[in-house]
Amino acid sequence: MLILENVSKNYGSFRALDGVELLVPSASVFALPGPNGSGKTTLLKIVLGLVKPQRGARITLDGQSIESREYRSSIVYMPQVPNFMPHLKVKELISLVQQLRQQDAVREEELIHDLGIGRFWNRRFGDLSGGMKQKVNILQALMFDFSLAVLDEPTASLDPGVAYYLKSLIHRLADEEKTILFTSHIMSEVQEMADVMALLVNGKLLLTESPDKFTRSSGCDTLEKAVLEYWKDCHAN
Repeated sequence: MLILENVSKNYGSFRALDGVELLVPSASVFALPGPNGSGKTTLLKIVLGLVKPQRGARITLDGQSIESREYRSSIVYMPQVPNFMPHLKVKELISLVQQLRQQDAVREEELIHDLGIGRFWNRRFGDLSGGMKQKVNILQALMFDFSLAVLDEPTASLDPGVAYYLKSLIHRLADEEKTILFTSHIMSEVQEMADVMALLVNGKLLLTESPDKFTRSSGCDTLEKAVLEYWKDCHAN
C-alpha cells in the first residue's frame, strides 16, 4: 500500500498541500477528483518523486521509502498530456522506455494488439493524432509490471471504445493485486471506476470515502451533485 504522512508543500507563501495523511490500499482503484487548484497535481508529483515535500513528510510504498530505488521501480506513470519526443517513431519510443526502465514489458504485445498500435508502429510520434498519442501513452505506462500506476486524467482524448477498454483494463489490473491512483474531473468516471476517493480542498484532505457511499449519504442522486454540494459547504465555512 501507499502511505503518505504529514505531506505539506509550500510554493513561496502559497501552501499547496497542508499536512496530508493518506493511505491508498493495495489492489484498489483510488481516485483524486477535483478542479485545478485543489492540490491533487502537486500530490501526484510528490508521489512520483518529481517534487519534494516540506521537511517531516514520510512516503512509503509497500514498506519502501520514496528515496529507495525499489520505490521508483515499482511505479508507472501515465501523464495527462503525452509530450514524448516527436521525432521518434513509436517503436523507437517504446524501445527507449524499455531501455530506461530495464524491466520486462509483460503486456506489450497484448496492448499493441488490443489498441491497434501496430497500424502506426512505424510512424513518428509527432505525426500522430491525439487519440493515437494517448494509446501510446497507455502502452508506455501499463506494459510493465508494477505495484502502483499513477494515471493523470487517463481517458482524456480517448474515443468511447478505447476509454471503455482502458477502464476494463484498470479493473483487471486491480484484480491482479495492482494499485491504481488516478485523477479525474469527470465525477461519473470516478463513480464508475474508483473503489475509494479522496477529496482535497485548498490543499487539505477533508474526506476519504467510497464514491457510492458518499453519494448515498449526501442525499444526492449523482456523485457530481454530492461533490459540488460538499465543496460549496466547505467554501462557505
